[in-house]
Parts: sequence; structure tokens; C-alpha cells
Amino acid sequence: MKWTKSWWIAAAMPLLLAGGCAAFPKSAPTEFTQDYRCWDVKTNDQCDYFQYLDPSGRVVALGYDDDRDGQPEIRIELADSCSDDQCPHYVILLDGIPYSLVKQLYDEGGFRLFHPPSRLVSCFPSMTDLAFSQMYTPGEPLGFEALWYNPEKGKVEGGKLAYLSETNAPWQKFLDYRVSMILDAVGYVSPGWLLDQELGGIERTFNRRRDGTVTAYCLGTATVGTRKGAEGLVKALKKVDRLCEKIMYQRRGRCRFTIAADHGHNLTAATHFEMEDALETVGFNPTDRLKDPNDVVAIEFGLVTYSAIYTTRPAAVADAMLPLEPIALAAYVDPADSTWVTVRNRDGSARITRTATGYVYQTQQGDPLELAPIVEQLAAAGKVGPDGAIDDEALFLATVDHKYPDPLNRVYTAFHGLVRNPPNLILTVKDGWFCGAEDLAESVNVASTHGSLRQLDSVTLVMSTIRPLPPAVRIADLLEVFPPMRPEEYPGETTTP
Repeated sequence: MKWTKSWWIAAAMPLLLAGGCAAFPKSAPTEFTQDYRCWDVKTNDQCDYFQYLDPSGRVVALGYDDDRDGQPEIRIELADSCSDDQCPHYVILLDGIPYSLVKQLYDEGGFRLFHPPSRLVSCFPSMTDLAFSQMYTPGEPLGFEALWYNPEKGKVEGGKLAYLSETNAPWQKFLDYRVSMILDAVGYVSPGWLLDQELGGIERTFNRRRDGTVTAYCLGTATVGTRKGAEGLVKALKKVDRLCEKIMYQRRGRCRFTIAADHGHNLTAATHFEMEDALETVGFNPTDRLKDPNDVVAIEFGLVTYSAIYTTRPAAVADAMLPLEPIALAAYVDPADSTWVTVRNRDGSARITRTATGYVYQTQQGDPLELAPIVEQLAAAGKVGPDGAIDDEALFLATVDHKYPDPLNRVYTAFHGLVRNPPNLILTVKDGWFCGAEDLAESVNVASTHGSLRQLDSVTLVMSTIRPLPPAVRIADLLEVFPPMRPEEYPGETTTP
């Protein structure tokens, strides 16, 4: 199945009338010192809204001048403003935000209602439904995207209707706001428009809810990133920051915010790599059913930096595809022993398995994940057992800033428990290339995308006004590490925030 741009846009046209989001503050502060900043919100030529800063520059108190004498008669300490159960917690789930951009904006003075952002490491492939399902509904997606191959039925399932019906997105049942999914593809044609519609919808949703945890999702950041790259994402993030500022001002400190995202974005303009054509060139038969040994099913749906391939001969397909210039990595389950996953690049091969104490990384030739120096350091620190198992937490922390963050856990999990119908082979492409639906690729100039195992694709953010989070967290662990994000109907174990 292919995406068809004209189908999506025609279906969406009746919905293109909603209003956008008003931003706040509308300009830079009227005054800005080391201790406070203030705005002339009421346009009476003097400051009437004040934010007081701690030594790190984070906002810790708000001040309001209601009688317009230029001095705030009301000061609200944010640490004390939400001590009762009637203070809402507004959670904004963004799509496609690399940690590096948020850190840059924070260092420049943005998002200062929040504690500093933490690194949130996505799954592999770094995809929205997979990442947020790891948070809310682990193991429930049917495939990596809304189009997948069902080996038991021997056919390709899903597609546009599965996407629109959230068949592969069980996590969305926990959302209080999500724009009509019919508009998603329109966002890739007019990304700024979609973002403004979503921020307006989020604002209206938050204004209607004055207690509990209220969760909203925003796709528009990803569509802006895909079309506009880093510059577009920075502008989008500034709009999100202003929305939080506006609501905090209006609520007089009586609300809390948490922002998290699903995955990063590689911030690299890319050319479409026609995976099916390449597979045919190297001697395989792209099809929608696996009948003969040379048959392969290559899923083409979104615009991403990986490809899910179903085949009875994953090693042979990897042998044929790895010499091609766009291909970066190949990963597949060992047909003889499914507890092992092989990962390869053009020059090397290694095997991964999971034990009760951690992951084993056995290099067979070269070092495709470039882990040897890290493993040596962990071994010297006593973090590698006699069976070669590397302590999972130690390896996670040691690889957060690595070219391939948390690679053993993420690659292994891709084939063991991430989805119900995992492919037999995953290929990733180098920056500068992307895979996916030909129809959609023809209509979109890709300035940035995601999906691969690399750093920018994989590491995103989480930050909150409530308290700091650990410096790095797996997205699968986020609701355990930070229980305030849990929806009230979440079936997981209840713990004290």
C-alpha cells in the first residue's frame, strides 16, 4: 500500500477551518536582570508581570501588578503554588525533537519555567508509536508502522485505515488531546499550519481541565522538522515554550507542566532510497507474500531512516545489501537460535543476547557498534561478568552520548517484545538518505527525519516544572521514574510521586 497525498488532503479539507494558537509572551521581556524579568502584558508602558529567577536562571516565583503602579503586590512561589490536588498537571508529548536543540534553547534562556531537560532515550527503530507504546502499552503495536507483514496469515496488513483508526497506536487511548488524524499528512504539506492548529487545540483542552493529569500530543513539531530542519524545529519549540508561559501566567502559577518527546530528528537533508528497487537489483523479489526463498516484503509507509524487511533469508539479504553505499547497519535474529541477534555493517559483525544480568556483545569481525572501548572500561570497573554479560544500567549510562545510544538493549528489544509482528531484518541508512513510501517521498522535500540507531534520531527530551529528572532515562522506564506523568486510568502499578 502507498500513501496518496491527494487522498489525504481531499479528505482533510472540511477540517481546515479551526483557529490557531495565540502566543505569550508576545515579545522579549521589558526588563531582564540576573534576578528577574518582567513584561508589559497589559500594554500600559510599565511592567505588570514579573518572573523571579534562582541563581541558575530558572523561574521560581511569579509577580503580578494588578493595580498598575509598576510594583507587584502579588508574589507566588511556584514551589508552593500547587500543593493541593486541584492543581492540574499538563503533559505535552511532542513528536521528533532532538535533545541537542532543546538543550541549546535552555542554555539560551528558553523553557525556564522548567528544570533542565534530561536525555530521554527512545527505542529502536526510533518511531512514535513504538516509543510511546513502550511508555504506556508495551508490546502492543502490531508492527513498526501502521503497515506490517503478518507471518501467521502470510500477508501484508494495515495501511492508511489502520493508521486513521489507531490500530497500531494503542498508546493514544491515554491522550486527552490529539488533532484529527486525517490532518497528519496535510501537516507534511503545510507544517506550520498544523502546528498552530495543534497548539490552539492543546490550549483549549488545558483551559477546560483544571485538575488531574491532562495529556496532549503534538505531531506538528515533527512535520515542521521534516520540512524545515533545525531552523523550523527551533521556531516550533519557541511556540511551545510561549504556550506554557501563557497558561502559567493566566493560571497564576496554579498548574504544572511536563514536556517529553518520542524520538529525535537527524537534522540532515535526505534523498529517497528506493528500497524495493535496490532489493530487486541485488537479486531478490519484492512482493507482498513470502512464498519463495528470494521473496522479500519491504514495508514502505513513512519517511524514515530504516527499513523493516520480512524474509526467510535475512543473512543473505544483508550480505547483498550492505555493500550498497546508503546502507549503514543490518540487524537480524539468528535463524538457528532466536535468542541471538546479529548486527553488521560493511566491515564487521557481532552478536547480541540478553542474560539475567545484562547483555552480551560478541564481536565476530570488527566492531559494528563501536563499543569495544566502552566495554573495556566497564570491564575494568567490574561491570562485565565472567559470562561476558555487561551490566545493563552501567552500559546504558556509558552509551547515552555514544554514536549509538543504548544499542544492545534497543537492537535486541526490536526483535523481542517491541511489536507483535517484528521483521526478520532491519536495515538502517546513512544520514542523507531515507526510506519509505514513494508517493509521499515525491511530495515532500525531507530536511530531517528519524528511525535509525544513531544519536540524533534516538535521544530526545523530558523536562518538568515539578522536579528534576535523572540525567538520562529510557523511554520504557519513564512512567516508573516519573509517576506524575501517569494518566489517571493508567493500569500500571501505583507509586508515590
